[in-house]
Amino acid sequence: MSELDSKLAVAVTEKRIFDVAKALRDGASPDAVYKGKGMIHIAAEKNYYVILKLLILHNVSLEKTMSTDTEDDLTALHVAVIHDHRDIVCLLTKAGADLNKETKNGQTPLDIAREKDHCVHHLENIENLHGEKGIIVTHCAISLQFNNVASGKVPYGISDIDITLFRDSDQKTLVHIAAEKGLNGSYFDQFLLEDETMLCLKDKNEWTPLHLAASNGHVNTVRFLLRTGAELSPSVIEIAHESVVPYLKNHATELLKEAAFDLNLDGVKQALANGANGSPCLLEAVSEHNRAVTSLLIEAGVDPNQVDKSFLMSQAMKSLLDKVDSSILNKNGKTALDLALARRSTDAVLVFLEAGWRDYDNEKFQILALHYASKQGLMNDVSILISKGVPVNVKDKFDKTALHLSCERGHSDVANALIKAKADVNCQDKSGKTPVHYAAENGHKNIIKILIDNGCDLNIKDKTGRMPMNSCYANDWTEALQLIQTSGGEFNYDMLILDSAAKNDVEMFELALSKTSDINCKNIVSIKYLYA
Repeated sequence: MSELDSKLAVAVTEKRIFDVAKALRDGASPDAVYKGKGMIHIAAEKNYYVILKLLILHNVSLEKTMSTDTEDDLTALHVAVIHDHRDIVCLLTKAGADLNKETKNGQTPLDIAREKDHCVHHLENIENLHGEKGIIVTHCAISLQFNNVASGKVPYGISDIDITLFRDSDQKTLVHIAAEKGLNGSYFDQFLLEDETMLCLKDKNEWTPLHLAASNGHVNTVRFLLRTGAELSPSVIEIAHESVVPYLKNHATELLKEAAFDLNLDGVKQALANGANGSPCLLEAVSEHNRAVTSLLIEAGVDPNQVDKSFLMSQAMKSLLDKVDSSILNKNGKTALDLALARRSTDAVLVFLEAGWRDYDNEKFQILALHYASKQGLMNDVSILISKGVPVNVKDKFDKTALHLSCERGHSDVANALIKAKADVNCQDKSGKTPVHYAAENGHKNIIKILIDNGCDLNIKDKTGRMPMNSCYANDWTEALQLIQTSGGEFNYDMLILDSAAKNDVEMFELALSKTSDINCKNIVSIKYLYA
């Protein structure tokens, strides 16, 4: 037994969950054997639910057998049934443990259950869900695009199964199969994506659902998966069908723009690796004196002399606007700003805004201007626009309101003004975040206080499962965390388990475990830390 496997064995037998997680993360084998018993058998016998789930998430063999004084070839499911550990039995069957596996004496787990009257009802229900080849009904249904399942009519018992744990012989999950078939977004919404962590799980070829959709040329499925949170990587671009490649590269370019604007250097690197066109961002980076992003773009081979024409035009506009009379009309009586608004050229309108041009009476301008002014903290503009009756709860393409933008940047005077104008303090954007989520992520204590005073809900979860307190903890904003906690905020303890494990914070890890009986490793962001 290797040193790592020995550490795992000791941690499992002594129920030291944090050390189990660390040993597995460091490379210990989940199938290690200690005194004739596999780790999975010890967890099943001792009713160590969290440890068992950690082992399953690290692909422990469910069919590994052990022997006792009275019986040979016992699987973990046999052991759990013998000891009547119902939660363990449920978890193992959800993970796909074989109900028909026989011991040396020919007994299956179901035989033992009936003999001892342990967990009989659950095992009989699961048995009814398997076909002749032991393949779960739902996998068959997806493979055949069975209409009843696709329309959301789920067979009896399927809704009780943790689909994140079910895999076929190629280690494909339900989402892998649906993506491979090119099923539409409504199918995912209705049934498969109860848990967005499914998007980052890999089959035996190390492919995610996005790999399968891209390689088969299913553009609409690719578009849906990326919108839902699937992570684009160079390996996806490499195997993508030629019909999908342009869309993937355009998506990477959009991510590059966002990363460059937010000074997210890791995001810039990732987007460039994914084939993003760096030219549109280069002049923006230069004009904002962002030396770090500029250096990355040039290192990636972006030619400063061959940039996108629309951005060249933007730069030319910026250099001219301070010398041009904003009231000059063309032959149709329109100003340059009127034309930009009529053509829905958001980039051009933002150039005008940055240059100080205003048209407070133009309805199209008002919305763009309110979001821009809220983001930049331009209190005078915000006041004028509110006085003009501009609706404060209008959303941008990311479903962010002006209040989201002001709270993210920490502009307390703007946030106050928007709230007084009836801005929704609990509005969620596409990522499920409310204004207080953004304030918590960035440690803006004054903003958090304003939102609390105006009745914000401190316990809304975003799409990754984080509550505002989780965001404070993850980003080390201690004072902001204390403020939220004293005002009735709570942790999502499943998320806290993952965050504290990633930070090696034993005290918080043990606190989180004491508050939950399960470890919900279903977070697309945090799972990378603990199970990378």
